[in-house]
Amino acid sequence: MKFALAAESRVGARSYNEDRMGVIWSEHALLLLVADGMGGCEYGEVAAQIAVDVFMENFRRSAHPRLLRPMAFLQRVVQEAHEAIRAQAQQNRLHEVPSTTLVAALVQDGKLYSLHAGDSRLYLLQDNQLRLRTHDHSQVQRLVDRGQISEKEAQSYPGRNHIYSCLGGVLNPELDLMDGVVLQGNETLLLCSDGLWGPMLNEEITRIFHGREPQLVLPALMNVAERRAGESCDNLTGIAVTLLAEQDFIAGRAGYIDSSRVSLAGFEQIPAPHLER
Repeated sequence: MKFALAAESRVGARSYNEDRMGVIWSEHALLLLVADGMGGCEYGEVAAQIAVDVFMENFRRSAHPRLLRPMAFLQRVVQEAHEAIRAQAQQNRLHEVPSTTLVAALVQDGKLYSLHAGDSRLYLLQDNQLRLRTHDHSQVQRLVDRGQISEKEAQSYPGRNHIYSCLGGVLNPELDLMDGVVLQGNETLLLCSDGLWGPMLNEEITRIFHGREPQLVLPALMNVAERRAGESCDNLTGIAVTLLAEQDFIAGRAGYIDSSRVSLAGFEQIPAPHLER
């Protein structure tokens, strides 16, 4: 598997970063994660970090070098992450259980597997088209679905950050799944928190990646989102991966990865970057 990768997280206009992300791959499998700790709850960044850590550790234990049942893996591990967050709250006697959104994407054997809870998103882009996009678990998304407001109006709608599914918290998460979507080649996957997609329209995100390397596009996209949001800019995190055909791969180019060249340990990863609380 050959791909071009870019990943970045910024604090925005907030005092600290509650977003977390992780990227890990073996010879035949690639796992991408974005988690956005819930603002207004104690230690949202702790919940986000636990979620990413649980997924990364389970991948290291299970992908040798591929996962036997990718969708079952995601479903099992998301429940483990949810329970680990709740256990952490109980152990530390927190006033409330911390919570986080999560979007996870797994690429293996030419197929995409994904699940999400909350409003961190996955976009699947190909040939200047939006093939797929996750559906937010939010009140404002319900209004868009009913035709009561437009996508543009949703950007500034009061309470647009109110979501009804997350990891941690009191209730079990409501999950949406993508099970084995066949990849045709040269797709781009974008995983991001709402701080990145919030100020952008779908067509803008689709258009900006067309024919361009994610290593160049992602920083520019984050600059635009940060500038538009201004003083209200949330934490913003993005992972962009373009799957490459053999003839498009440039050995030695920054951000270009050949998964057959993993370390002797069998894995390579990008640690989840974060700012101290």
